[in-house]
Amino acid sequence: SSGINAEYGYMDLDKNQTEKIFWTDLEIVCKEQIRLVNARMKVDQNPRNSINAAVNGDVANIFKGKTSSQLEDMHKGIQEKLKKQGPIDVSYWENVATQVRDLF
Repeated sequence: SSGINAEYGYMDLDKNQTEKIFWTDLEIVCKEQIRLVNARMKVDQNPRNSINAAVNGDVANIFKGKTSSQLEDMHKGIQEKLKKQGPIDVSYWENVATQVRDLF
């Protein structure tokens, strides 16, 4: 056995507090990126989410820099829009709602 814990790896080997903080921070960033990728895959696998990739990128840009509270408010607003009767692109707005919900 190499003595490296498969779950923690380098965190167990480094004795310096600064290095341990680095590995902890890196782990947090990686877990968040994995969560975002998994959320994106969930959206992409839904056949109702057939938005053009360019439009999907524009939608993602809408969410950048928003706080959790702002994202939650956006989600509520989109849900209200979907409840109203009228000419809207339901598939588009459902996709947007799913993306924003997965971010908070």
